[in-house]
Amino acid sequence: MGKTDELEVLLSNWLAPNVERLAVTLHRDFVAFGREEGLFVRADAPMFLSWARRSNLSSGSPSRVDWCDVHGTLATACLVQEIPDSIKTIVLTMLNVSQGWRVMTATFSVLDAANPPVAGKVHVN
Repeated sequence: MGKTDELEVLLSNWLAPNVERLAVTLHRDFVAFGREEGLFVRADAPMFLSWARRSNLSSGSPSRVDWCDVHGTLATACLVQEIPDSIKTIVLTMLNVSQGWRVMTATFSVLDAANPPVAGKVHVN
């Protein structure tokens, strides 16, 4: 399996409403950061997976990969999940380690769907 094939499997595990499939993608030093309901959230892998089990992960909310960039052993990807009345954006940073691609960080934001953010790329020269 090539590097991009492994990344496709990893990202499909994040899009699947299955916590066990999500768990295998996380590096042992994984950490999640974000803002939800006005609060700053920080969670290690066990806390993140516990939250995922209690959340509406199994609701099958439509999710998609907005973009994915790969540079050697580093990759970043942006996932978008449309939840009733809100939009969750998750940016993953991934490293290709001895076990294959693993998610090191997940940074997320949850915004009101009635006022979606303006999205775009910033190019720095």
